[in-house]
Amino acid sequence: MNNLISKFKLFNSCTGRLFVKHITYDLMQRRNGYSDLNDQFESLKSSQYLRPDEIKAIQLNKLKKLLKYSYANIPFYHDRFKKAGFNPTDFKTLEDLKIIPLLTKDDIRKNSSQLINNEDKNKDNYIVTLSGGTTGPSIEIYNSKQTIAAKIASQHRFDSWAGWTKGDWSSIIWPAVVDFSKKPPSFKSKIRNYLSDRMLLLQQSVINEDQFQEHFSDVLIKKPSVVRGFPTQLYLAAKYAIENGLKFPFISGVISTGEVLLPEQRLLIQQAFECPVYNSYRTREVGCIAQECSEQNGFHVNSEQLYVEIVWDRPNLEDGVGKIVVTDLENTTMPFIRYEIGDLGRLTESSCECGRGLPLLENIGGRISDQLYSTTGKQISPVTVLPNMFHLLGINNQFRIIQEQFNVITIMMVKPELNTNKLNEQKRAARIIFGDDVVLNYQYVDKIEPVSSGKFPIVISKIEH
Repeated sequence: MNNLISKFKLFNSCTGRLFVKHITYDLMQRRNGYSDLNDQFESLKSSQYLRPDEIKAIQLNKLKKLLKYSYANIPFYHDRFKKAGFNPTDFKTLEDLKIIPLLTKDDIRKNSSQLINNEDKNKDNYIVTLSGGTTGPSIEIYNSKQTIAAKIASQHRFDSWAGWTKGDWSSIIWPAVVDFSKKPPSFKSKIRNYLSDRMLLLQQSVINEDQFQEHFSDVLIKKPSVVRGFPTQLYLAAKYAIENGLKFPFISGVISTGEVLLPEQRLLIQQAFECPVYNSYRTREVGCIAQECSEQNGFHVNSEQLYVEIVWDRPNLEDGVGKIVVTDLENTTMPFIRYEIGDLGRLTESSCECGRGLPLLENIGGRISDQLYSTTGKQISPVTVLPNMFHLLGINNQFRIIQEQFNVITIMMVKPELNTNKLNEQKRAARIIFGDDVVLNYQYVDKIEPVSSGKFPIVISKIEH
């Protein structure tokens, strides 16, 4: 068996990459039931350069079909549309969508059987995955194989912006166990990985040096073109690489997703891998939502597959910032229509010099459940807090902010402890942001542990929302 695996290592060469790109990758994807994956990928590469009005026309056309289909085939939406006085046949503009109530995670948990396509009860027709459960119990998500192919195609498009091409290896440094099997890979899955997915997976929440050594040894052999992972793990990987003098001239880009990417994390990751870092916004519920291009002028929305709205329902939010609401234009097995994803952000009307017509999303400030508040109850985005209390003051310790009450904040921070000057500067910044009567409590630790999902949230709010 080892000899056979050794032979497959020949696929690390340029010849092997071309063989996978032109032959085995498409064969394996067709075998998985994703026969139109390549066509969808090529279509997305082309459509991203359409004019904004042309992309909106694609969204409107898909929305009309989705709304009519959901009304006819999904019991939950049939009832919801009727109660809201919404008739899909009268749908004319994107603004008409606002009459439909937002879909929440609680709606999905309570009505999961009513949200599945009546015509798709055969389990062979769909794939079931779980959400991460970061803000509560996980929810089951149903997608057809055609929808999964569309989501993979959108991931390929985003990965290609960072330098990936079909047939390349990718290094995946990933803490979320829900995304991959907990079992050791079988011989069959290893062969499939060599011939198709070509992922070098390091899957742990807290990664030790032995695991980094083993992973990077494989990276130096297989030479992946991109690295993808959560920023906390990527940051630790970057520190390990620098401390051990590792160089990766073959890596074109690093993709950070899953958590808020901090400025000092981006800088160290860029230094270690000597390539750009692309901040990406992806979820298990609807797939790839938005990502930076090389211009880093905001997050381009995956608008051919998703319709993204910003909903303002709190008058004390920052200008233009609101709830990110997503409608999945591809999933008809379990439609997500006006889904309140739990994050905050802002859409901008500005264009990007890259030439793509995809709209830009910016100021993605974390989850609604992890927002901070002033002592008077005004909501404050972490995007505002973090630079002024940490980065601009030269405080680079790993940290977590826990808001116990409106006027009480605990800062958990990895040692060393701040000196008196830094401490006073941070307290002064906190008073400006939160109010003069804010109380900062400090808890210095050797390390900060992940939460149950494997993520390392930098903000935890105990304020009732």
